[in-house]
Amino acid sequence: MGAERIQLAFQGGGAKICDLLAAAEAIQKLQSEGKIEVTRVAGTSAGAIVGCLFATGESMSRVRQYLLAHGEAFLSKIAPERGGLGSAYRIVRGKALYDVPSYRDFLWKLFTEAVDGRYEKLGDLGIPSIVIASDMLNGQKMAYHEPEKRLVDILFSSSALPFAFVGSKVGPGDLIVDGGLCENLPADELLNGKDEYGRVIGVSFERTDAPQHPEGLFDFAKSIVDTAIDSSMNRAVNILGSGSVHRIRTELTTFDFHKAIEALRGDHYERVRAEALLWFERFSGDSEDGETIILDEARGQPISRIMESIYEVYHAQHAGTPMAISRCAMIVQANSAKEEAPGHADLVKQKWTFKATTEPLMCFPIAIGSAEDLSVTGEATWSVRDRAGDSQGVIAIPAVDPHEDHGVWREILLFFNPAIQPNNLESEPYTITQQDQVVDAMRGLRDAGKDYLYLKSSRNVPIERADLVLQYPGNLPPIKMIPYAPDGLEQPEGADVGRSMTEAELAEYDDPPPGFTSVGWTITNLPPKGLFGVEFFV
Repeated sequence: MGAERIQLAFQGGGAKICDLLAAAEAIQKLQSEGKIEVTRVAGTSAGAIVGCLFATGESMSRVRQYLLAHGEAFLSKIAPERGGLGSAYRIVRGKALYDVPSYRDFLWKLFTEAVDGRYEKLGDLGIPSIVIASDMLNGQKMAYHEPEKRLVDILFSSSALPFAFVGSKVGPGDLIVDGGLCENLPADELLNGKDEYGRVIGVSFERTDAPQHPEGLFDFAKSIVDTAIDSSMNRAVNILGSGSVHRIRTELTTFDFHKAIEALRGDHYERVRAEALLWFERFSGDSEDGETIILDEARGQPISRIMESIYEVYHAQHAGTPMAISRCAMIVQANSAKEEAPGHADLVKQKWTFKATTEPLMCFPIAIGSAEDLSVTGEATWSVRDRAGDSQGVIAIPAVDPHEDHGVWREILLFFNPAIQPNNLESEPYTITQQDQVVDAMRGLRDAGKDYLYLKSSRNVPIERADLVLQYPGNLPPIKMIPYAPDGLEQPEGADVGRSMTEAELAEYDDPPPGFTSVGWTITNLPPKGLFGVEFFV
């Protein structure tokens, strides 16, 4: 299977340029492995800078190291500390807050020193690129794509935030400003070439901070800019669809430049890169995560009655179909266990390896739930692959089990199309992989030093082997494990409670992201509709 051809639209974000760089580094890794091919790039403001850096084909890791070495020096010249009163004075006087010549020098050196080559014009880049700016005089966007355009000029225009780099007292030639005011996630510029260049994928941000009432003139000025930018971004997401937009979780705001440089050297950058890598892997031919389905929380919504009826149909017609399950696993990347990471999404992956036995197999259910009121983000990625790794046709339908009252559950019914046939020795076994994002799933590790996972089978067949794997961050002491079962779901007396997984067994799963460690628990011969769980504690 060849590399998946995609176009990238990078959102602007000011100081969040470090997050965009981390995502670009992850995409570059997949492209170097031949898993995806980026055919065109469009960007606005900070997104235009990162998009053009990516389009050079140079190492994003090298750019990161350059910013770590020189970022503070550049920042002290571009944005000298003025204090609130000094900033307000400059805004009232119609002057820009930041130093324009120093910023233009920074842009020049990004494309002549931070990279190995020398890139002066848009046509020097290795991937066709589009840079978006806003024409304040005529009230329209500017889309620069001509090869002869000078990078420093168009990137300055694209990122020239009003008040920051452009004051109110300007001449007619200075009215081209930050592109985010009209199109902060420039998907429109790429959609017209979808048939030729491939699917359009957006790189955006998930807002994690609560809206704050502006205090003072400088905050009010920032709020005006943020409102315009957020409005244009929301429009683009609606056009692309949530499943085609990677949202970066970040606490950085548009003007957090000093924090951004610090984020480049810490765990923040590595987390953003790792999450982008997982998200973009689903577009590669070798990815385990093949399809995406966007789901609202099922419980409490009027549509849940329909979803309960769908589950009843499955239970009556398909739940009893004979099958064999050789292996199942749950792998959780506990991002929320980091000291600084409350509210972050933990990645929860399930894997089920199975085959049909005596009858065609039409459907398989996968659920995720919790004894606590946690938030599933709404996006699930899944795939079904045969023994050779080839993708199998599946129709995914969200459903609700009306008989399940232990915790808040969300279920997806995977209908195989065509049905999986028994005794198909060339193709079996098959493996289902599903990944969810659950906010604060393992917060107990962070807040109380302990938490638990458990896995329950809904099929009336034994499972040869079941694993629970936890990937936890380095700020925690070494994790210990003991068997666990929630109240009302205890194992029968005398049942096998399992053991710690060996290093060789853990190595059968994906390596944890940088700064994380893996531990696991395994059990053999899990009985029909069986359950096993583990308490993890420091």
